[in-house]
Amino acid sequence: MSFGPVPSMAQSTCRFWVRVYTRRLPSQAAARRRQEIESDLYEHFAEAADAGITGRRLGAEILARVLVGVPADLSWRRATREPHPRLALGGTSMPLSRSTSHRLLYALSGLIVMYAGLLAGVGITSTTWDDDATSKLLFSAVPMLSAIVLVAGLVIHSKNPRRGLPLIIAGALGPALWFWMLVFYGPFMIAVIALAVSVTPRQNTNLASA
Repeated sequence: MSFGPVPSMAQSTCRFWVRVYTRRLPSQAAARRRQEIESDLYEHFAEAADAGITGRRLGAEILARVLVGVPADLSWRRATREPHPRLALGGTSMPLSRSTSHRLLYALSGLIVMYAGLLAGVGITSTTWDDDATSKLLFSAVPMLSAIVLVAGLVIHSKNPRRGLPLIIAGALGPALWFWMLVFYGPFMIAVIALAVSVTPRQNTNLASA
């Protein structure tokens, strides 16, 4: 059964993301992970064909699975990579000091907050719903709430990284609900989550003794 170009694009996005987060990992572990994802994609397409769902819905489901799975993928990478890891960003691998990683995290988070504000402004000024104030409020509330959660996560992260990390991830994922801007927004979201994970210790440590 042919689903059209939308699922194919989503499938390519999924494969690209797998190549990114398995980059510079032990070859056997990376190959095994890619085979697992290919198996998951095959089963997803087969189930969709049996259920008779549309190509648009299938594409949305695949993208949603990619986005929701980002934290787990990064956690898997962190547990798999060899000692002295290098943080993968933008398809390249480069060593980053902790202070540089924090500065990049704050800078990119600031861009996401601005983007969320732009989405909220679009919702408030949109004429799509005419005078339906409730729809405008709902459209605008989600990105603004995401921005608030992201900022709160950054503040908490500075004191307690492990408690702040889930809020940063949730705040970064919020604006991804607008799939039509995902091509632009996706790299920023992935970079913020990757940076937040990279600067968060696996266990709470006494910062004063560091």
